Amino acid sequence: MSSESAVSTRRERVLVVGGGGREHALCYALARSPQLERGFWIPGNGAIIEKFEKHARPEGDENSHEGWIAFCQAKKISLVIIGPEAFLAKGLADGLRGEGMAVLGPSAAAARLESDKHFAKTIMARAQVSTGRATLVSALDELEPALSNASLPFVVKACGLAEGKGVTICHTLAEARRASHRILRDQVFGDSALLLEEFLSGEEFSFFALCAGRLAIPLGSARDYKRALDNDEGPNTGGMGGASPAPIGTHAGTPIGTHAGASASAPPTPARAPIGTQAGAPIGTQAGAGGDAETQLAAQVMNDVIHPVLRTMDEHHAPFHGVLYAGLIRTPPPESELKVIEFNARFGDPECQLMLARALAAGSDVLVALAACARGQVVKLSLGAEHAMAVVLAAPGYPENYPKNIKLPSQAMLAAIEKQHRITVFHAGTKATGDALESSGGRVFTLTATDPNPSAARTRLYQAVESLQKHFPSCQFRSDIGKF
Repeated sequence: MSSESAVSTRRERVLVVGGGGREHALCYALARSPQLERGFWIPGNGAIIEKFEKHARPEGDENSHEGWIAFCQAKKISLVIIGPEAFLAKGLADGLRGEGMAVLGPSAAAARLESDKHFAKTIMARAQVSTGRATLVSALDELEPALSNASLPFVVKACGLAEGKGVTICHTLAEARRASHRILRDQVFGDSALLLEEFLSGEEFSFFALCAGRLAIPLGSARDYKRALDNDEGPNTGGMGGASPAPIGTHAGTPIGTHAGASASAPPTPARAPIGTQAGAPIGTQAGAGGDAETQLAAQVMNDVIHPVLRTMDEHHAPFHGVLYAGLIRTPPPESELKVIEFNARFGDPECQLMLARALAAGSDVLVALAACARGQVVKLSLGAEHAMAVVLAAPGYPENYPKNIKLPSQAMLAAIEKQHRITVFHAGTKATGDALESSGGRVFTLTATDPNPSAARTRLYQAVESLQKHFPSCQFRSDIGKF
């Protein structure tokens, strides 16, 4: 069902799970819905949001859902929105749905699209969705034979969850061995296999859809900047900023095609048979696609990627319910093929901040759309015509060794900067200590601006960064987000 008139107008008591910038953005957007009765946020961060109260994570084994179920029942929660991938992979959505609760987030089986990269490649092959060729390496004794068949450059990618940091672009075999040993021998990402993946060049972007089994509706596109430093240099991060809609074809920002983070790469001549190499069609040429560039892009992505994957997941008894994030790349002309780099089983960070900012600028009710999706309906969440840009302010040294407990600007100072520059400051790695704020993680704030003119949004955004930097002088950020 996709009719907005069919959606319930019930008042909701909502639990948001997670403590990052993505979850702050969710709470911020939900609090602006007249249908929100009360909000609960576990564990939250240093942000203060009207209508939301923060609680500690329920006690108990991390793989047990009993504490979560008891909390939801005690607070009469009507809707649960799960942000972080780790909770999805461990089946929190399954446990809550088993008690009859409405949950935005896939089952553990469906979340394997993100938590098991080899599984995702298998699904894409069966769905005939275009992706890079890949070789699975499950143990160290398989590594050298696989590397011997690899053509440089290629990418070493952890199969399991890695918080956006499990990808290494390898230009030498020495680099490939180091990256592979970190995954297989040192187990820096847990007990994970790896993929040696074909290196793809082109324009990278992400696309999001609200999904309920075989039903789906496009949400929007974005471009994330994964590398820590300007010009796509430095180590991979969880994301240092972004722009929405994705500036495909405008060459906005730094050079694309370097697979900086949530990207792909591997040997054209793999040690095993290549997985999922079905060719895609050029972007924007989908029959019947009309309107602006984002609408045309959405038509092709839905037809060539989202719907085939949802059908295949349903056929494999793992229907996907929630937000499906497709990391995509458009290869250069004349081929201009659309290929999948990877999937995430939830909103991205900072992409969530970008798209919800656009939705609020358009006057859309985020709660209506997300609640409908959690109950098996798909309702359009309009993002309007405005552009959004975001810059992450991180602790110095992020993503490697960085200090915590850095003194941060006060809530009043942040509010003044928001008002002066007409931007929004989303908290990520922050904590409240009395009336003061301190850092608690690597990514500290995400500053977000919207405007019909992307250049105007960028100007206001970096003016706000300059203002905030005076009160957080050690912060690290990229100066080239959305550069036109």
